[in-house]
Amino acid sequence: MKLDEKRPTKVPEFDQAKDTICQQLQALALEKAAAQFAGDLLEGSTIQQSRGP
Repeated sequence: MKLDEKRPTKVPEFDQAKDTICQQLQALALEKAAAQFAGDLLEGSTIQQSRGP
């Protein structure tokens, strides 16, 4: 492997990335809450098989 060149890393300022970070965290929290809710529903349920007509 050969290094051709180096480029400086551009790290955005917090103020620039704040909205994106908030949106990602909210989406993650919503996904986690939905999975927990679905798990709770399944945990308290029973599955019955129906016999054909």
